[in-house]
Amino acid sequence: YQLLVKNAGEFTLKGGEIRQAEYRIGNTYQGNPETVFSNSKNMVMENGTISGTLQNHNSIEGEPPVFTMKGGTLQSYNSDTFMNSGNAFIEGGNIYIHSVRTSYYSKPTLAARNIIYNDTSTNAANLKVTGGNIAFKDGFDEIDDYSEGWPRGIYNSEGKVELSNITLSKLQYGLYDRGESVLTNCTLAENRIGILVSGNRSDTSNTVLSNGCTVEDNDTGLEVNLYSNVVIEEGVIIRRNKHYGVDLQDGIVTMNGGQIRNNNNGYSGRGGVRLRYGTPKFILNSGRISGNHGQDGAAIYASVGTVELNGGQITKNYCDRYYWDKPMEAGLADKTVCMDGGELIIKDGVKATDIIFGNFYGYPKQAYIQSAKNYLFMTPGQQDSLDAVLYGDDELSYRVKSGEDVVSVDATGMVTAIKPGSATISIKCVDSGAELVTTVEVKDYFMEPAVLSLGRGQSQKIVLMERKTVNN
Repeated sequence: YQLLVKNAGEFTLKGGEIRQAEYRIGNTYQGNPETVFSNSKNMVMENGTISGTLQNHNSIEGEPPVFTMKGGTLQSYNSDTFMNSGNAFIEGGNIYIHSVRTSYYSKPTLAARNIIYNDTSTNAANLKVTGGNIAFKDGFDEIDDYSEGWPRGIYNSEGKVELSNITLSKLQYGLYDRGESVLTNCTLAENRIGILVSGNRSDTSNTVLSNGCTVEDNDTGLEVNLYSNVVIEEGVIIRRNKHYGVDLQDGIVTMNGGQIRNNNNGYSGRGGVRLRYGTPKFILNSGRISGNHGQDGAAIYASVGTVELNGGQITKNYCDRYYWDKPMEAGLADKTVCMDGGELIIKDGVKATDIIFGNFYGYPKQAYIQSAKNYLFMTPGQQDSLDAVLYGDDELSYRVKSGEDVVSVDATGMVTAIKPGSATISIKCVDSGAELVTTVEVKDYFMEPAVLSLGRGQSQKIVLMERKTVNN
């Protein structure tokens, strides 16, 4: 169970497989337990497979090792798949962790391992991921209890991580950040925790969520602990998380834009942002907290710490404390922002009602499409709007369900007729799933040049003829 390949020079993997043989101890299937490849200088992976842990560490002559992955597959079973304490660039390929069966017929289990472990124990660890597929390859449907050990996605132990254009899903947590991380255009979905941020006494962790990041359908979207700073920028969406959008168990979260919306719809607890333990701080400079459901504090609930409101909007949230459905008075008395402890600070010159308005008592109503055109009659080249009106806090998506060669539709619901035929267009609420379908008929009409002479009081019907195509 020892190292198979150690590279201290230049190594390029273009195909084939490097692996330890699968082995058994009695009836127990173990998989690949140890490091099979160690890189201490320069390695490029273009294709092929490495089964077992790959370590990028142990620098030569003081220079951090460099690992570049452009394709192929890294995979492991009961150990971390990729351990980096140098410079790593993931541009493509697959990085998997597999489940393990304790016996041939048993249900899969998995010790809580990391798919990628960015570790500074040897060097300064720098990880940049711009593509590829990082995933729990199998067994998720059978491993449904966290205690059985869902694998972890990317664990950043005091290093630097840049993530863009990737999806991390069905994991214990998508990203566990204890260093510095910047995420752009990433999706973290269906995890126990989408992003977990926790620093240490010697160094504060810093995490930035920037344009295009979506944290959705997790148990908790973003959890922030001790010695941590998190910044949420414009274009970030934290939505549909079962318990909390943002759970501050200490640390600081600054919201400069984006949305925290439709969290905790149908689950007990508080929905949007919760502050508990220690001295957490939530700062709202811009952005929108909306559509969240909870008891006291549907948008923000604080038992400790500080809530600072400088701008943005807190609206259309549902507080079910009193179990009736009526508009709430704007301001803090409506319990949308509930301070059970701690301190509320509102920027000088700003009224609470400028930020907190239009919230409700009662169980949340699912967003739906209040009205839209259900039929369009068009000619080629013509444009027309679907004029969809949304009820509730959500966003609308448009797509052609049938007849893609007949019409097109853009993100605003503007329809363009291309050629004669029939088509259907779906108008859908992104979060609630409510849908309407519009039927479109496109016909090509024409008018021959004509002279029409009418005397006083006379009338004559003008008939447009559909253009017919004759194939000889």
